[in-house]
Amino acid sequence: MKFIAYETVFAPDGRLCGCADCLPLEDGSLLALWEKERGTSWTILGSIRDPKGKWSEPRPVVPTDKTMRRYPVLFRGLEGVIVLMCRAGTLSSDDPLYTEQYLSYDGGLTFEGPTRVYIGGDKIGGPSRGDILRLEDGTLLCGGMTPSGECGAYVFRSENGGDDWSRSEVIALPERYKNNQRPDSTGLWSPSLWSEGGQYVHAVMRSSAGFVFRSDSVDGGRTWCTPYPLNVANSNSPLCALSLPDLRVLMLCNPASIPEGKERGKRSPLVLYQSTTGGCTFKRSTVLATGYGEFTYPSMKHDAGKLYITFTKNKTEIVLAIVEL
Repeated sequence: MKFIAYETVFAPDGRLCGCADCLPLEDGSLLALWEKERGTSWTILGSIRDPKGKWSEPRPVVPTDKTMRRYPVLFRGLEGVIVLMCRAGTLSSDDPLYTEQYLSYDGGLTFEGPTRVYIGGDKIGGPSRGDILRLEDGTLLCGGMTPSGECGAYVFRSENGGDDWSRSEVIALPERYKNNQRPDSTGLWSPSLWSEGGQYVHAVMRSSAGFVFRSDSVDGGRTWCTPYPLNVANSNSPLCALSLPDLRVLMLCNPASIPEGKERGKRSPLVLYQSTTGGCTFKRSTVLATGYGEFTYPSMKHDAGKLYITFTKNKTEIVLAIVEL
């Protein structure tokens, strides 16, 4: 693997920033979006990197009202439309968190919306944070939010391009992996998905049990097997995975343990793992970031033999890495 670019998308300005995502565009440019603290709430900013490597001035891509908007996810819709989904709400009991969707018809320069995503008539929760997986029959899959008060991961499924979504049953951490010595040792979160083609789909998840967990589906993401741990430590920090045309599986995560009595461990280093066994076992491939601090919220896209990776450094800086495979 060879680094083509390793650069700052958004530099520290005194306010927090978090989850980011990017999308390669047809003209060779790159669209990047990320969440940023705004007053007492959060908004989403966007910037475009032209084919020569110059970034445009960051700008808001969602309404600048009092609604909190976080965890942007980008994917290509039908006929070249770029779709943005994000988590929204006010954190009040009267308006629980939900998913919003925006559409761009001009290559990410502007986004129209929002429209609220309903899950089988339920206006709470929805797909967000994880990358979209498109199956061979056009079905879309995405990990998403856990409803308030519940612990476990969910996979959301759409058969009509993202207009309507259904939610899987909860993918829950088995009892034998729960640790009573840790205050928050009951959960799996944020499924990241890949497929072997057809109906065989796999998910890796962050966990409070100290390891990356995996679950499998043989029916296109409708149902999932009991999750089981992989050979990669996890500090209860976000991760992402994808499969390549040559069937290798890549995963980005923080391979750190969780100290006894703590909710999570260190979020350094950030390491790219590779699997040649279909995601059953992983080996370290490349270290993206290391040292003191936090390197988290990774996102990864593959296009024309290159990986486009974004992550957050110390909750104040958005970093882009482009890697040639």
